[in-house]
Amino acid sequence: MSHHEIPELDTKGLRQFGLMLGAILAVIFGLLLPWAWEWENLPNLQWIGTGVIVIAWALIAPDSMRGLYNGWMRVALVIGHVINSIILAIVYFIVITPMGIVMRLMGKDPMRRTLDKTIASYRVISKVADRNHVERPY
Repeated sequence: MSHHEIPELDTKGLRQFGLMLGAILAVIFGLLLPWAWEWENLPNLQWIGTGVIVIAWALIAPDSMRGLYNGWMRVALVIGHVINSIILAIVYFIVITPMGIVMRLMGKDPMRRTLDKTIASYRVISKVADRNHVERPY
């Protein structure tokens, strides 16, 4: 995992972080998810209460949220690394690997990796570009 610096926030940035976190806790976990999935037994008042407490904390003492912010960002960096690796693996195994298999079955070798003992060099001579190539850019 590459090293990524967590940006330092000023008082305004920490207040915005706290307000967003509190709103997400209250609205998404306290209102939308119980309504969308019809969870009657979910204690959504606890989520709303927690969101209100975080919002009040952000308004009263935003500088004291620095530890929560740093912990949240560390967890987010780990989750981002894991999700990125999963997405890249899915793309590789669903897109690139089947393309390679199909190209091999069709006999295509765009990198010209087959060995030919009858030739002296594998160098490919490049073609000279026409003077009017790219419609005379200069």
